[in-house]
Amino acid sequence: MDKLDKYLRKVSHSVVQSSISESRYYTIGSTIIRVSSHIGRHSDGDFTIIIDRNNNYLLYNAKSQSVHLVSYSEVKLFIKSIVLCFETFSIGNPRLHQQLCFDNTNLKLENARLSKYVRSLEEKLAEIPLLESTKLSEVDPSKRQYFIHRLTKKQRQRVKEVFRLSSLQTLTEEQLKSIFTFPEFQTWYIP
Repeated sequence: MDKLDKYLRKVSHSVVQSSISESRYYTIGSTIIRVSSHIGRHSDGDFTIIIDRNNNYLLYNAKSQSVHLVSYSEVKLFIKSIVLCFETFSIGNPRLHQQLCFDNTNLKLENARLSKYVRSLEEKLAEIPLLESTKLSEVDPSKRQYFIHRLTKKQRQRVKEVFRLSSLQTLTEEQLKSIFTFPEFQTWYIP
C-alpha cells in the first residue's frame, strides 16, 4: 500500500483513516477513493482499490458493481484521469479554466458570425423569385432558349429523338419554334 498511498496523498485533498479497519479514504473533488486490503460491505467510496497479499490491484466501481484486475500503472492512470477531470471542471487549475473560457468566448463569437451570415443568405434567397412549373405551350418566345435547358432528361431525349438532334446546345430560332409548337410537347410541364 506504500507507493499507492504516497501517490494518493500527493493528489488528494483529504485523507481519512478508518477507525475500525486498515481502510483509507482519499477525496479528490467530490470523488471518494477507498484503498483497503479487504472488501468493505458498507463503504462510502465511489471507487475501491483492493490490494491483496501479492500486490495485485482490484478496482471496484460501486455504481456499476464492476470489478477489474489492474496493474499499478493502470491504477495510477485512473487516478490521474480523476484528478484531471477535477482540475478541468473546477477552480483547481486556473490556466485550464482560462483556456476553456477563452475557447467558449471564441465559439460564441463564431456562432454569432455564422448566424448573421445565415440570416443574410436567407434574405438573399427570399429575394429570388421561385420558379413555378410552366406549361411548354405558355413559354414566352423570347425565353425559349432558357426553358429548353430546364426540360427533364427524359423530355430532352424525346426532343432529340423526334427532331433527330445530336445536341440541344446550338438550336436555331426555327428549330426552337418547331419544338415548342409540336403537338406532343404542348402538354409538357417544365419544372
